[in-house]
Amino acid sequence: GRIAANFYSYRGRPPTVRLFGGAFLKDPKGLLRGNGKYVRHIRIEKISDIDEESLATMIRKAVRAPSYK
Repeated sequence: GRIAANFYSYRGRPPTVRLFGGAFLKDPKGLLRGNGKYVRHIRIEKISDIDEESLATMIRKAVRAPSYK
């Protein structure tokens, strides 16, 4: 298998959920940030900001996204 998403936090910056293959995903709610060739992320400023349904949908989409080598 492959990793489709992970949780990342670094030195006082807001944590993010990184979506591998996120560059290929449709994002109607504008959750994704970044401009890399493959990875996009969702920044979590506050726990109360998390839309669990939308986050789960994006992770499911990442699972089905093209893999890279």
